[in-house]
Amino acid sequence: MIRYFDSDPILVGGVGGSGTRIVAEILRQSGIFMGDILNESSDNMQIAKEFPNMRDVIQNRGPAFQKLIRNLKNRIRWNSNDEQQIIEQTLIRFENQMFSNYQKRKEKCMGWGWKIPGNFFILEYLADHYKNLKYIHTIRNGFDMAFSKNQNQLKNWGTYYGVDKNEYPTQKAALNYWYAANKKAIAQGRQLLNSNFLLIKFEELCHNPGKTITRIINFIDHEKCDINKLKQLVKIPDTIDRYKNKDLTIFNENDFNKVTEFGYKV
Repeated sequence: MIRYFDSDPILVGGVGGSGTRIVAEILRQSGIFMGDILNESSDNMQIAKEFPNMRDVIQNRGPAFQKLIRNLKNRIRWNSNDEQQIIEQTLIRFENQMFSNYQKRKEKCMGWGWKIPGNFFILEYLADHYKNLKYIHTIRNGFDMAFSKNQNQLKNWGTYYGVDKNEYPTQKAALNYWYAANKKAIAQGRQLLNSNFLLIKFEELCHNPGKTITRIINFIDHEKCDINKLKQLVKIPDTIDRYKNKDLTIFNENDFNKVTEFGYKV
C-alpha cells in the first residue's frame, strides 16, 4: 500500500453545528497540519471534494454510486467496484495531495489530519485504512441541535440512519438524527479505536476550555502547547442553550430520554 506520511492522521468529526470547527482550529494552532484548502468552518475541501457522493457509495448502489465509480475509475485507474478499495484509493490520492503541501512546512508541524463533520460516517473505512488514526468526535446538546439551521446531514444521511427526514415538526426529525448518528459514531469509535477515540462535549469546551483543551492536547500527545493561547480560540456562541427559549412541548418523554442518555440535564 502506498503511504506518504510516517504517521496516521488525527481526524475531527461530528453532527454539523456541534463545534468541530473550534476543535480543528485547536489542532491547527497546536501544530497539526489540517490542509491548505479550508472553508470558513475549517473543513478540508480537498477531502470533501474527493467524497462528493460518499453517502451513495455506502448507502446504495444506485445511479449516483455507478456515476461515482466511473469518475473514480477515470481518475485513479481502478477497475474494482469494491467500495472499500474505492475509498482506499481515494484516500491515497488525497494523502498525496496533503503530503505535497505538508512538505513545505513540515518543520513547523507535529502531525497531520483533517476535519469534515462527516468523518464519522466513513469511520469504519478510515479505521481500516489507517490502523493508528485518532478521531475526535464532538457532540452538542440534542435540543440545541434540533433547533439549528444546519440540517444538511439530516437531509443527506437521514435515511441511512433510519430517520424520516420529512417528519413534522422538523425539530423532531433533527433530534432523531442527532441521536442515531451520535449513538452509532460513539459506539464505532470506541469499538474500532479504543483509546484513539476522544469524545468532546461542546458545552464543556465552552464553559471549561482549559480542562477540555488539555484533554485534547494529551490525546494527541503534544506537550509544548500554550493552553492559555489556545483558550482564546473558544468563543461561546449566542446559540448555546437556545433550546431554553424554545417550545419543548413538541417533544415527548422518549425524546427527553434520548438527550439525557448522553449525559445532558434538561
